[in-house]
Amino acid sequence: MREEDPDPVLTVWRVDLVGLAMKQGHRITACPHCSGPEIWSKLRPESHCFRCHAHQIGKAKRVHRLHCDTCRRYFIQQGGLQAKICPKCTRKAEQEAQEKAEVAQALAAGKTRPILRPDLDDI
Repeated sequence: MREEDPDPVLTVWRVDLVGLAMKQGHRITACPHCSGPEIWSKLRPESHCFRCHAHQIGKAKRVHRLHCDTCRRYFIQQGGLQAKICPKCTRKAEQEAQEKAEVAQALAAGKTRPILRPDLDDI
């Protein structure tokens, strides 16, 4: 571990950098080595401590920005497999499939009969 620099200019410079990082929305955590401010990069999963100058590399998450084939909206998916439709459309499709299965099951059991349109009765 490295002790604090006695130079007040460096201390002010570090405080300014931490303030700028907070303003820009960087993730700031406590360093596991010295409990100093550890600022994480926005682009890569790595951090830098301003007190002990330790570097830490974290786990990378694969994030995909995909275009839904059904509703044509963008959605973000984490993980390896890429889906073709967004979670909202997936839930809607599952619900519709379940309703179709219930209707088919009721028709097979003979509980209901198909509804005919009145204008087709004359044919």
